[in-house]
Parts: sequence; C-alpha cells; structure tokens
Amino acid sequence: MRLLESGVACDIRTTVHDALLDRSDRARLASDLVALGVPAHRLQPFRAAGCTTASLL
Repeated sequence: MRLLESGVACDIRTTVHDALLDRSDRARLASDLVALGVPAHRLQPFRAAGCTTASLL
C-alpha cells in the first residue's frame, strides 16, 4: 500500500508456475490486486533457467 500511496511509478508483476497457481488462483489474485487499488498487473511465465528447486522443474 505504501508504494501505491507514494505515487512512485511501479510495475507490478507475478511470476506464474502452472503447478503452483491455477486459473482460479490467478483470477483471485487479480481481483485482490484491483481491490487494493493496483492500477495494472502483469503475469509473467515461470522460466526454469537458474531455478535450483527440483520440484519446480
């Protein structure tokens, strides 16, 4: 909230891994962010490059 109230330009992004966030989770996240006043939000796909957590690969 402090960031939004500060007026500083920001880019709100969420990295999405299909095994961790399904479609309904993403919809709920978007709805919650809108309710908090986040003006724009982007989803970005998970990339395995550099990931060291075997269960995510």
